[in-house]
Amino acid sequence: MGRIETVAQEISRLQKNVDSVLELDKETQIFSLTVDFTARSQPAKVRVCFDLGHVSEWEYPMAPMRAHAESRIGEVDTVHLRTVLSRSVKPGFGYLTRACDTVAAYMK
Repeated sequence: MGRIETVAQEISRLQKNVDSVLELDKETQIFSLTVDFTARSQPAKVRVCFDLGHVSEWEYPMAPMRAHAESRIGEVDTVHLRTVLSRSVKPGFGYLTRACDTVAAYMK
């Protein structure tokens, strides 16, 4: 199975398990997956947008992806969250899944 098929399966599995949207920004030509995470212990919600790469230079999952985090409900330290992601989740197959698992654990 090729890299694109593996990535497509990973995104499909994630979309079944988390509240997410896969988008292509028509202006920048960058694919992104936006995921909402909700805390169980407190009223807090964060939205994380993972940039997967440019249409013509598809590098996911072998290159670091950019993650933009935005607190939607309550107080979530998004700067610390991005630091945790960059330090603990490294590129490779299953990158998005590991990143989502890390954010979910952070929100507990």
